[in-house]
Amino acid sequence: IASATAAAAAMNGQTVVATGNFPSPGSAVHGMVDEEGQPLCQPCAWFYKVGGCTNGATCRRCHLCPEGELKIRKKAKIAKLRSSEAQ
Repeated sequence: IASATAAAAAMNGQTVVATGNFPSPGSAVHGMVDEEGQPLCQPCAWFYKVGGCTNGATCRRCHLCPEGELKIRKKAKIAKLRSSEAQ
């Protein structure tokens, strides 16, 4: 129940501190998908950078996504938009 509360707060843009097994509030929805099958979490763009994520345990983005996930999702989004334009 605590993870569901953290997930709801993270999705609503509220600042919460990670508890339990999640490194950040944004990680609480990692592995969950919406009605269209899209992942609910949003990968942190800074987590794998040299300086790391400065928000740390209060980051609203997911710290559990693998390195490169953000680029994969951006490419998939662009491909989806291009295919919808072609129709």
